[in-house]
Amino acid sequence: MSRFVRNLCLILVVVEALILMIPTTLMYLTGIAISILGFFQGNKGILTPAFLYIAGLLLLPGYALYSLWRLVFSYRSLSLSTIPIHIWFGLLIGVAISVLVSSPYGLSPPTGSIGYSEYLRTKLIFGLGPLIVAITMLLIIFSQGRSNNKIHPTPN
Repeated sequence: MSRFVRNLCLILVVVEALILMIPTTLMYLTGIAISILGFFQGNKGILTPAFLYIAGLLLLPGYALYSLWRLVFSYRSLSLSTIPIHIWFGLLIGVAISVLVSSPYGLSPPTGSIGYSEYLRTKLIFGLGPLIVAITMLLIIFSQGRSNNKIHPTPN
């Protein structure tokens, strides 16, 4: 990969992380904090099975975000074959969550009182943005691997 293309990929990754990943991560962390504080305030500090179930469901998107952030910060040194299996698992969880969260109504708002811009902004924050980043990161990692194989071909 040429230096220009590498710099272009770096700029793309930084812009996508700033625009698409940071709002989603902040929204997730705010939701986790509110959920935990609200639960313990409502149950007076008693740990119940319902809390454990809810915590498990809320930790899955966090694990997916962690996996994606790890790809964002270490994409230059990875190839598709060197991505750890637990990161692939986190990406799979993230793709499943983004499809479930962002697709109930397709591309049109569910009611007439919600505008298209608000609806698409909400989709970007709650799943579509991280999905775009995941696809971009995997394509960049794939293209890095292909260009490295052309420079250093494997013997037969």
